Amino acid sequence: MVGIVSFNSGDLLPRCLGCLAAQTLQPDEICIYDNASTDAATADYLRSLTNCKVIFGQANKGYGAALNHIASGLTVNDYLFCLNPDAYLEPDCLNKLMACAARHPSAGSFAPLMLSAEDPTIIDDAGDELHCSGNAWQRWYGRAINSVVLREELIFGPCGGACLLDVGAFWRVGGFDESYFLFVEDTDLGLRLQLAGFKCWFIPEAKVRHLRSASTGFQSELSVRLTHRNTLWMMLKNFPLWFLPAALILHFLALCVFTIQMLMRRQCTILWVAKWVALKSLPTVWRSRREIVRELSVWQFLKLLRWMR
Repeated sequence: MVGIVSFNSGDLLPRCLGCLAAQTLQPDEICIYDNASTDAATADYLRSLTNCKVIFGQANKGYGAALNHIASGLTVNDYLFCLNPDAYLEPDCLNKLMACAARHPSAGSFAPLMLSAEDPTIIDDAGDELHCSGNAWQRWYGRAINSVVLREELIFGPCGGACLLDVGAFWRVGGFDESYFLFVEDTDLGLRLQLAGFKCWFIPEAKVRHLRSASTGFQSELSVRLTHRNTLWMMLKNFPLWFLPAALILHFLALCVFTIQMLMRRQCTILWVAKWVALKSLPTVWRSRREIVRELSVWQFLKLLRWMR
C-alpha cells in the first residue's frame, strides 16, 4: 500500500498521483489521509478521486498519527510506502524498492534516492544520518549526483517523505510516535527500528524527485520549533542511558552553534523555547523509554552514529 498524508495539498497531489499511475509495479492500494485541510479546493479534489481510498480526518493530528491510521488496516506481512504529496516517483521506483525488500526480508525499512525536483542532478536525500549530538540530517543533501558513489548499502534510516516500511517491524516498535506531530518522527522511528535489530537499506536505483518544504515552508517558525523540540525528545526517549550524558553535552555544544545561526535569522527565541518545552515534558518522555525494544550491543549502537559532520 502507498500511504499519503495531505494537508492543503491539492496543488501537489495531481503530479504525485500521476507518477504513481505510471509505476511499472502498481501498488495494491493508495490511501490518502487528509489532515483536516482548510483549503476547499483540496477537499473538492480529494472527493473527485475514484482510484484512491481517501480518509478525511476531523482534526489535524499530524503526520505520524495519519500514517499510523493508514497502517492499522495492514497485516504484519504487508509493506507500507510512505509518500509526501511533494515527492514524485520515477516509473520503476516501487519495483526497485520491492525487489530490494525481497532480497532483504529481515530489514525494517528501505530508502530511495531523493533528488531535487527543480534540478534532478542534485541530491535531496540519500537516506538520513544521526549525529552523536542527537541531530539528524539528509545524507549528501545538496551534493551533485556525480560527486558521490551510489551503491546499495546499509544506512541509518530513511526520510519519511518517501520510504518503504515493513509493517511487521513497524508495529513491533510501536509505529510512529504521534506526540511529535511533525518533523523528526522519521528519525525517531528509524532509531527505534535499528535498536530493535531492523536494518535500513538504501537503493539508489529507486529514484524520487522531491520539492523540498513545499508543504511546511523552508526554515519556517513551525519547522524550527518542532524540529528542535522533537530532537531533544528523540534523544531522551531512545538513547541508551550509558551514552545519554555524553550525548546531552554534545547536544548543548551544537545548540550554541545553532543559537548563532538563529540569531542571524531572528529565530533564537523560537529555538530556546522549543528546548524548554521539550524539557518540561521530561517525565512523560522518560516513561516512554520503557517501551523501547533494545537489541543492539554498545559497539553496534556506536556504529549507527555519525561522529563528524
